[in-house]
Amino acid sequence: IRVLLAAGVVMSPEERAEGGRVLMLLSGIAALVLLLTCANVGNLFLTRATARVGVVSVRQAIGACRGRLVRQLVTESVVLALVATAVAVPIVIGVSGVIPALFPFPMTVSVAPDASVFLFLLGVGVAAGVLFSAAPAWGVARQDVSKTLREGSTTGGRGRTRLRDGLVVGQLAVSLGLVSGAALLGRSVMNAGAADPGFNPDGVLVGALNLASTGRFDEPSSVEFQSRLLEELEAIPGVSSAGIGNQAPVLGGHARATVLPLEQADDPEAGYEAEYITVTPGYFETLEIPVVQGRGMGTPDEEPESVVVVNEALASLFWPDGNPVGQELQAQGVVRRVVGVVPDVQMRSLRTAARPAVYYPYHQVPELFLTVHLRAEGATSALVPGLRRAVANVDSDLPVLGVSDLREGLARSLSETRTFGMLVSVFAGLAVILSLIGLYGLISHGVSQRAREMGIRIALGAGDGALIRLVLAKGAGLAGAGILFGVAVSVALGRALESVLFGVSPASPLTVAGAAALLLAASLTAAWVPARRATRVDAVESLRD
Repeated sequence: IRVLLAAGVVMSPEERAEGGRVLMLLSGIAALVLLLTCANVGNLFLTRATARVGVVSVRQAIGACRGRLVRQLVTESVVLALVATAVAVPIVIGVSGVIPALFPFPMTVSVAPDASVFLFLLGVGVAAGVLFSAAPAWGVARQDVSKTLREGSTTGGRGRTRLRDGLVVGQLAVSLGLVSGAALLGRSVMNAGAADPGFNPDGVLVGALNLASTGRFDEPSSVEFQSRLLEELEAIPGVSSAGIGNQAPVLGGHARATVLPLEQADDPEAGYEAEYITVTPGYFETLEIPVVQGRGMGTPDEEPESVVVVNEALASLFWPDGNPVGQELQAQGVVRRVVGVVPDVQMRSLRTAARPAVYYPYHQVPELFLTVHLRAEGATSALVPGLRRAVANVDSDLPVLGVSDLREGLARSLSETRTFGMLVSVFAGLAVILSLIGLYGLISHGVSQRAREMGIRIALGAGDGALIRLVLAKGAGLAGAGILFGVAVSVALGRALESVLFGVSPASPLTVAGAAALLLAASLTAAWVPARRATRVDAVESLRD
């Protein structure tokens, strides 16, 4: 998928890199599921090829060349692939209509499939059909004709059995990795939702204002506008406190600026690109961000000198062994004195640690994009009309944008991780189903191939329990091998997902162990049906046959 940005719309390097990582991860996971499907198809082709060894040997004995037999078997597979592709077309069209509803933001680009998508689908289908049928076809065509005709169609079956076992083990390993990945994402959402964001979002209404859109504001008039608006906001019935900033925690308006301690002002490498937040008096009180050292922001009359408030992350970065209050730093080309320290606030995302941040007085660093914060005494929805009236009282032509409850906004901020987790969960579910189908098919085929052995065991007195344990041991062995290799897949996928995880290790032993136990139980359940069928073998008939 290629996303084209409209004129004037830009993405930060971090956002672009994260978007690319997420796209690559989803593409890789989809490719893994495709490989699992192809492995299942390959197993079916191997089984069918085993059953046709006798027929192919007879045809070779009467003069059929090896190349013609391979072409016939591959042609059959390609026809099946073309039919599967045709069946997939309406599914792709239907899914493309559902995709926009899965994402937490409105999609302004079409995701309807075009000719290139269908050509890609056709190419993948045909390539998969050829790739996973050519090897079994060539293997069958290379059989020793005289030996096969003399000993029967089971000749050479041991190598094919090992290959089928390997395919099932690979399927189970990938399935374990995807299930572990989905579990890690689920735990990340829960951890992020329970984490302390550094402020109290309950009962806070947030609205955005873009003064630049009017073309009537400059920096001095912006300061006057904010002062008048703050008075109007504090007078709204039901408002306990109000504050204005250039960004709202997590929700938007993000900005950064380079700062550096004054004693290292001549060293460009000492600078740090910290969060850049302008605030009015009442901002910290409205969000209930405590001032842990020094004081908060005052009015323009109370702040004649250039001052800032920093968070604990910046204080520990610049002055790890001293008191930051009273220290000076260079920011926006001006020397500013630190008058207070506040706890770290997660301004960008609930999934990542808070970055160093600097808070500036609104009248010293004017901004044209503003976010209004109102703490309600009751329901936040009751403040919406009052907010719009307050803005209209100051400037009747200025619209209020994006009004939302801060708590609900924080929940929406996790929707991207939820969506990603849901997609991975769907892929994991498909992977598990495909793996269990492959395991069931392999065990079931093995039971049918060993019907004579089962009959002999029954004739010698073996009970149902012994036969069930014999078959389940095969399933448990394959599942165990799949889980063993799946641990490595889980760790690798967890590291690939590390950028979207929060509060959980990408190699969490508890998560991998839980996924392994789930997969083992499902695998034994899939092997149970053919195990029960083994107990119903007619010993007399199998011995006679």
